[in-house]
Amino acid sequence: MLKRITIITVLGFFSLLALTKTSHAWIENGDSICAETDAQSDPLIVPDGFGGSIICWCDNSGADADIRVQRVNERGRALWDWAGVTVCDTVGDQTQPQIIPDGSGGAFVVWTDNRRGNLDIFVQHFDPYGARLWGPDIEKNGRSACVQYQKQELPSIAPDNNNGVIIAWVDQRNSNSTYSQRLNGSGSEVWPHNGVHIHNDEGYPITIHDGLGGAFICHRNNTWGNIRVTRIDPDGVVRWTSDVGSGNQYRMIYGGNLCVILTWINVYYGNTRVLARKVAINGTLTWPEIIVYSSATDRQFPELTTDGQGGAIITWQDDRNGDWDIYAQRIDSESALKWNPEGEPVCTAMLEQELPAIAPDGQGGAFIVWRDGRSGSYDIYFNCIDSLGAICPENTNGKPVCTAGGTQTTPFVASPLADSATVAWADSRPIGSSAFNTYVAMVQNGPCECVSTILKSHACDLRGTSVELRWLLSQAGREMRFSVSRAEGINDTFLPIANPGITRDGLSFTFNDPHLVPSRTYRYRVDVEDEKGGRILFETQPVSIPSMPLALFQNEPNPFNPSTTIRYLLPGRAPVALEIFGVSGRLITNLVNETQEPGSYTIHWNGTDSGGRTVASGLYFYRLRAGKEIASRKMLLVR
Repeated sequence: MLKRITIITVLGFFSLLALTKTSHAWIENGDSICAETDAQSDPLIVPDGFGGSIICWCDNSGADADIRVQRVNERGRALWDWAGVTVCDTVGDQTQPQIIPDGSGGAFVVWTDNRRGNLDIFVQHFDPYGARLWGPDIEKNGRSACVQYQKQELPSIAPDNNNGVIIAWVDQRNSNSTYSQRLNGSGSEVWPHNGVHIHNDEGYPITIHDGLGGAFICHRNNTWGNIRVTRIDPDGVVRWTSDVGSGNQYRMIYGGNLCVILTWINVYYGNTRVLARKVAINGTLTWPEIIVYSSATDRQFPELTTDGQGGAIITWQDDRNGDWDIYAQRIDSESALKWNPEGEPVCTAMLEQELPAIAPDGQGGAFIVWRDGRSGSYDIYFNCIDSLGAICPENTNGKPVCTAGGTQTTPFVASPLADSATVAWADSRPIGSSAFNTYVAMVQNGPCECVSTILKSHACDLRGTSVELRWLLSQAGREMRFSVSRAEGINDTFLPIANPGITRDGLSFTFNDPHLVPSRTYRYRVDVEDEKGGRILFETQPVSIPSMPLALFQNEPNPFNPSTTIRYLLPGRAPVALEIFGVSGRLITNLVNETQEPGSYTIHWNGTDSGGRTVASGLYFYRLRAGKEIASRKMLLVR
């Protein structure tokens, strides 16, 4: 399935007045997301969960190094302060940021902090409006993860799936050891003060949630070069450590189904190899050591993303042709290489292509961006590769994101919308400038054939506490079949919905999902199968179900004979009792008496008492008790 590529350029943020306009568009070559012009570096970008992105960067415009954060919507409009929001207002340098979305339009940022004259680890939580939420004082200057007197640095961060975070860092205690801490939703320490010891003599950690409230932490032994994965559970107990291989330049992602997938570089008898492995929640190495590519020439900086089906897409820079080029490979859930055994060329243009970054495209393929030297100076380019490893011939060597004057470098990419991605990079324009600023642009994967041409539009709408998916095709044969999968949370694996009950009206299709829990977030994927085989049609952005109070609905039918249905909505886990009373207040029967999970429930009453005897016509009351909350309604039985 080939893809054509278009590029949507980035919004200019030239003045505060521009941010108040209702019309916004992305403009050519991008523009700075921070109006203060000075040395900015290390841009990072994550999706905000609502079609936009959140970007953080290091800013040296003041006496001390700061970290700033900005949120932009899907049209490029800056949603927070015109110059970005600082993580704190204290003295000292704040450096080495890492950022993750919070699932509600905000973000968590962790960094190395010198406010006490010693390097410590601090964390900040931003709400969807850019307000700082964490800190012991009114200024909300962040919560400490570790303030031990020795130096702490190189933090990484993951969600704990309970509104908090898990952080790991390198600590001078015990000679460059790895430590970890968990902070709850208010920023308070959950584990022992100043962290839990993970391992001695370890390098830069990578932290990924484990799907159960704990985390996988990847780290490297500095003496022997062994790459290890440790699991720490929600209570801060280290459960196991597994050696996955030896090498460096390691990366790790959540691979779905309570697993992580790693890639790294290894030199073996003169050959430089890109390797990969999957590790399960119990420490089992479920993949053997996969050789993604190996040869005597050099390769560096592997990056990977999920393929959405339990596998991964890996990209790296490769000098097999004499200059650095960009290649990619896909590994399926069973560890098989799916593309060209030599790797698929993403870009082999003249001169150097370096520093690849990657994000999923929502259809089993990926967006890949890199720093490109084909013009004689460094620009930013991107390409899209589909689930079959195909790149449209007209875009063999990619499309430019930014070719403005000056140097563009260190690109990062996130995919906040299906079929599009947002790219952030450091930019030294105008020519001759020695200072770098942070720029952003949106790129788009335009369709050209197969599923992409038949899909004209799709939508995902919240209807109270249910979700409705709609899609429109340009053509649909009788043999075309659809399936719908649902994932709970932003990072969880898609699971198929049995008998989805899709309705069709010509070329328009609709699916309704009423079986949802308030206060939770869901994503959906629709797959299509026809004579060409099965493939992803589209994937939605996360949709959050609003929290609801306890609700007891009117029975249906009412009046009734001989039976009726009672429906209620439970907002949280609680002991539940549903009882029927006569007009005199006498208990007729108890329909429910158990602890239930949050969700929607439907109960049938057949007009009998607790002894199974048929009751007479008349007025009855039904009462719902959930914890300390009570709701009641009337109903009429007419025989």
